[in-house]
Amino acid sequence: MITRIRIQNFGSLVDVDVPLGPLILLVGPNASGKTMFIRALRALTKLMRAALRGPKGEFNIDHATLGELVSFGDLSREVRFSVWLEDPQGDPAYELALATRDDLWHVAEERLRFAGLVYDSREGPVEFATERRGTIRWETPGQPPRAGTLPYLAYAFRRDRHALGTIQPLLDFQRQLGLSRAFRIGTPTLISPRLPEWISPDRPYVDETGAGFIHTLARFALTSLGREVLEERITPWLRALFPHVKSLGFRGGPSALYLEYTTDRYQRALPAQLESDGVNLALFFSSLPYLLGGLEGEGGPVPVCVGLEEPEAGTHPFFQRGRLELLRQLVKTSPAHAPLQIVATTHSIDLLRWVEKEEALSILRFVEHLGPGEGTRIHRLANEEDLVRVYEQYDRNLGLAWYSGALGAVPPRPEPDEGS
Repeated sequence: MITRIRIQNFGSLVDVDVPLGPLILLVGPNASGKTMFIRALRALTKLMRAALRGPKGEFNIDHATLGELVSFGDLSREVRFSVWLEDPQGDPAYELALATRDDLWHVAEERLRFAGLVYDSREGPVEFATERRGTIRWETPGQPPRAGTLPYLAYAFRRDRHALGTIQPLLDFQRQLGLSRAFRIGTPTLISPRLPEWISPDRPYVDETGAGFIHTLARFALTSLGREVLEERITPWLRALFPHVKSLGFRGGPSALYLEYTTDRYQRALPAQLESDGVNLALFFSSLPYLLGGLEGEGGPVPVCVGLEEPEAGTHPFFQRGRLELLRQLVKTSPAHAPLQIVATTHSIDLLRWVEKEEALSILRFVEHLGPGEGTRIHRLANEEDLVRVYEQYDRNLGLAWYSGALGAVPPRPEPDEGS
């Protein structure tokens, strides 16, 4: 799990250094850089498993290339990542710099301090023996400029018994850094009975919009673990928020699969299309840890960092307390095969009002854009004394404190027109 990350020259993140935990709420106005931070996390973990360029096209995130994502579009800048997996006060476990040469992105610098391996590209190449290709020599940037990180390149040799002695720390780092997913859910897509053509019925998958959710959940429900989880975890969570819901089920087949709810309001099962957005979204969030399947790596469980866009969406203000509690529980009780870290974006006063004073310093990160040429700032509350003062001043409601501007990261209020 990532405990701290520093990001430089990635979109609006000119230079941010952010401590992380199991649950983080990124709080700030629209267009402040919250989504860009999640995008950067996804880029970092993807760089451990994909080339910067290749036969399938240029490296990209959300259909944007690195040339479009570098801060201010300035190709003379280096995109840099520093990541800590354990002690956030020590040296970073991994550092990576990407730069352009002849309009091509390459790995400019790389440093790793992990599992006994200390590698610094400024001090020379790394060499290791292989069974079929003899001695491999990797240099950074290398000739031609190397287009992949060391963990990505090492993965191809994971079956080579001669190479493992050298590259095992690289494979272990790749696994422990884990994966990043992001979800920006639209309810019509979430409960669509039809599976997109690009998702195989034999390997269900939930994309960032929620497409494939019903098919993936139904397949999970067919397993013994799935039935147990639905009965003992997911359905009770759903009923705690929406007592009228009794159970859920499925009707149809691969070409048109429908989600249904049994409730105390109708004699027959109610199609999900006729339930509220709040019920459907609550089902998605409570099911999420169990639908990130296939994450058991060769060396053990693979952590997953999930970026959630506005988890308060579709939920009545009275129910935001339950939504926040669900997020807390997901990172505490996630399945053993997929340790879960959640980074959620929000600007909901009603969600923030339920943040406890004891957890505010650890989970709240305030995001604001400083203006042209400056980029995004991400910070947490200065200290516990300031928190206590604000908490008491605003009647133990951090939502109101944020809305007042006392915590920062609020949009500027327009001045009223004269004479209005």
